[in-house]
Amino acid sequence: MNARTRHRAAFLEASRRYLFAKEPTVEQLHAFASSFADMVACDRGEPVMVMIGKVPVGRGQIGNR
Repeated sequence: MNARTRHRAAFLEASRRYLFAKEPTVEQLHAFASSFADMVACDRGEPVMVMIGKVPVGRGQIGNR
């Protein structure tokens, strides 16, 4: 399994956990945002930051490719 496939699988799992939670937790939100940032960073080859308001909740690094 390559990095791109791993990041997509992690994003799908985190998004399912967040989506189907009766009351999503802060931890689930951070996992969801981080997995999204990692997936996009891998696709784009550049750092990605997800922010809610002024708070960064997820970061994807360039080295994830």
